[in-house]
Parts: sequence; structure tokens; C-alpha cells
Amino acid sequence: MSDDLIPVETPMANLVVRTQGGVDFAREAIVADVVANVTAGYGLAMKDPRDINRAIEEMVAACDDFAFAQTAYYRIPYRDKRRGRKVFIRGKSKWYTDEAAIHYRHLHRTASILFDDANKRIISVTVRDLQANNAVTQTAEINKKDLWGNKVDLQTAAERSKLERNCILKLLPVAFQKRADAKIAEVVREKAFANRDRLVSGMLKYDVTPEMIGKYFGVDTNQLDPEQCVELLEIGTAIKDNIATWGDFASGEADHVGPGLSLNDFKPKTIDAEPAPETNHFDTSTIISEMWSQFMADLKAMKAKRGAVEKATTMTTKFYQVELVDQITTGPDDFRVFWEETVLAALREQGFVD
Repeated sequence: MSDDLIPVETPMANLVVRTQGGVDFAREAIVADVVANVTAGYGLAMKDPRDINRAIEEMVAACDDFAFAQTAYYRIPYRDKRRGRKVFIRGKSKWYTDEAAIHYRHLHRTASILFDDANKRIISVTVRDLQANNAVTQTAEINKKDLWGNKVDLQTAAERSKLERNCILKLLPVAFQKRADAKIAEVVREKAFANRDRLVSGMLKYDVTPEMIGKYFGVDTNQLDPEQCVELLEIGTAIKDNIATWGDFASGEADHVGPGLSLNDFKPKTIDAEPAPETNHFDTSTIISEMWSQFMADLKAMKAKRGAVEKATTMTTKFYQVELVDQITTGPDDFRVFWEETVLAALREQGFVD
């Protein structure tokens, strides 16, 4: 089944429009192709329906591969200004959802360009469960003002990938994801712990000595537990990819308590004396919706210039879709800090507000 990006509204410069009697045959052909693919997929789903238990078993078997388990989650080092150090924001990656879609079966993906002009492009992605006749659609806006050359197409592909991931996650059953998550945690934890000495010695290439590692975790390196080995593996990966330095994590070492990250629950690291209670989990989308009207009132009071709302909307959308796709410990106060220290700061720097 084709899942190419389909332009469905003007401009449609890449389509040859030949009308006869008021009929746009190019558009009609695209619509007919989509209908034929969905209809054929639905027929196959009814003839050979998925077995959820078999799907779970196949996904768990795939997660037993350490090479896949390592890539199943993205980990973004994020500067927590209130705590004065970097922590990890985690979420399921595109590799995870692509593998899940193979074993869950009967998922049909389509993407389209809803709007495209010189300043912005809006794309939409729909993933349909053909067996359950259930679909999830999400959209994203791409600001072209700061992009040039093929950067627009590259950004479009990246946004489409994120939207597909989000849609698939919403269709996958909780039981399916929990079994896969548990297996991934087990595989990564066991592999990291079994290679503890190699992890420690491997950090020397980044000028991080065993003494520095021991000071960070509060124990000798030969006493690191599995969760601490996982954290060290992820820190080393972030340093190797040039998205963080050892100093980003090691600042405030004297205040570090506990093992930090744990793959058991995939939550960001905290440095509080006691673990945060489960009630600290928030629905990010609800928070943004409830606080958005107040932020718009703030912009109006500041007499923001034309384009400020569009810029703020784009930044907030990325904050939600990219970094906070999963429900993590981010509440109203965190979002207000993001608004004041990131969004408003950017608007002032670019001259949208005084």
C-alpha cells in the first residue's frame, strides 16, 4: 500500500491538472488510489484478522535483540534550569513504532499536505486500524521562514515521522506496549550491567575517569547497580553524539542522590531526596489547552506584533509533540517556565514583543 505524501489542497504544482467537464482527473486518481488501498487492506484484515496474543509474543521476541532495544526509546538531554543540571526526556522512538506496526498488523498510513505557501506548510498524517475501523489523525505546521533549499523537505519528512509515531502509539493497546516495555528494560539493564567494566573504561576516551564516575553515583565503579549502568550507558551515548558533555550531568554532584534513571518506568531523573509520587504525572495536552488562553491574553497586553502568535504556536507545538509525546512529570509550573524563559525570550529577541 502506498503511503507517499499526497498534496490535497492548493498549491498542487507537482500535479498535472487536466480538467474535462469540470473534473480534475489528477485529484480523482489520487482519491481513487487511496480508496482502493484502504478497501483492499480492510478486506485482508477481515480475511486474516490479527491475533493480539501472537502480536505481543512477536513484539517481545523482537525486543530481545539488544541492538533494537537500544534504539526503541529516544533520550533527549534537557536542561532543567530549576535543578541546574541536565536530565533525560524519554519517549518511544520511530524504530519502536515501525517494529510494533509490523507485528500488530493491519495499520494503514497516509500523509498529505493541507496547506503550502512561501511561509509555512501544514501536513497531516492519518494511521487507520483497518481491522477495528479506527483512525487517528495529527497535524503539524512547518515554518519555512528559517529554512532554505531542501531543508523544508527534510523538516517535512521529520515531522511526518513524528506524527506517524504518535498516531501508532495511540492505536497500540496498553497491554501490548507494557509487555514490550518490560522486555526492553530487562534486555538493556542486563546488557549494561554485564558490560559494566567496559562502560567505565570506555568513558576514558571522553576524559571521564572512574573516580569522576564514582563521585557522580556515590559508589565505587565496581559497585554500580544495573540502573546506574544504564544511566552511564545513556550519558556516554549523549556525549558521543555531541549533544551533551559530562559537565552537563555532573554539575552539582554533591546533591546527587539515588540511582537516577531507571528503565523500569522510563521517567526523567529527579534529584529530590524522595521519589516523586505517581500523582505528579500530568496530561500535557490538557495543561497547554487550559493555560493557552492566558498566554494569548499576555501577548495582547504586551501589544505583540504580527506573527507573534504564529511563532509562539509553532514553538509550543514542538514542545508538546517532540519532547513531551509521553505523559511525564511536567506540570503547569514547568509549562509556565517554558513559556516565560523560552517562548517569550525568543519573541523578545526577534522583536515581536518589547
